[in-house]
Amino acid sequence: MCGRFYLDVDFDDILDRYGYLIFDDHYTPRNEIYPTQKITTISRIDKELQMTYMDWGFTASFTKQPLINARSETVFQKPMFSDTILEGRCIVPATGYFEWLKEGRNKIKYSVFMEDHTLFSMAGVYRILKQSPSQYVYQVSILTQEATPDIAWLHNRMPLILDSSIEKNYLDADLKINDIKAFFQTPLSKHLQTHTTEAKQISLFDL
Repeated sequence: MCGRFYLDVDFDDILDRYGYLIFDDHYTPRNEIYPTQKITTISRIDKELQMTYMDWGFTASFTKQPLINARSETVFQKPMFSDTILEGRCIVPATGYFEWLKEGRNKIKYSVFMEDHTLFSMAGVYRILKQSPSQYVYQVSILTQEATPDIAWLHNRMPLILDSSIEKNYLDADLKINDIKAFFQTPLSKHLQTHTTEAKQISLFDL
């Protein structure tokens, strides 16, 4: 699960990590990013990396809630995502994400981040919807996987984080299904760490 995350570094830090990026908007670091907000994505367009703001969540007629996550285990079978995983892959840079642990009547909020506090890349899929002859909407969903042993105590799911050694290769346009699945199985070379941020009293409506 990935319901909120943060990207609190400067634009120069993003360039240091990914190299040259085509970007024609204004970047602002953010301490907490919510579903349906515009989020920073990186995709490969004509062999060059492009940074774009996209709406977080696929809209669908069968649900009022946007589909902010897609399970990597079933993404090739789901009609909503089966085409986008082949044609619309992107990465979502982050410095951490948030998860909540229920303890008694409290929900304890944790931040999850790399052990060296560096940027990491969450695997994403995106699509472009045409709303009018001159207006397009970009929507992105973040892939998830089973949690790694170091954070499974917190939640059984986590965003699918691409190891830095293969993150840009995930964007290659000519990848086949087996290539993408192999990337999903590539283990992280770094460990994740957690830190408590706050505790919230649970109401009767949360139980």
